[in-house]
Amino acid sequence: MTDHAGMNETSLIMAMYPELVQMENLPSDTAQWPLGVGGKDPRIYASPEVGFKAINNQKERMSKILREALSKL
Repeated sequence: MTDHAGMNETSLIMAMYPELVQMENLPSDTAQWPLGVGGKDPRIYASPEVGFKAINNQKERMSKILREALSKL
């Protein structure tokens, strides 16, 4: 999933560096789309849990790829 400052990226930063996320800078009215945001609305869909889930999914995916590559050496 790709976005820019949307659900995915915001969730990853919420999980890794929560002090960098300043949701209060976004319009509180969800009918007003925040400038520069692409993807699902982070005000509604972003959370540290979503970020940790994405990190764990990638960790598992990359572990499998690396194990398979190393087994061929």
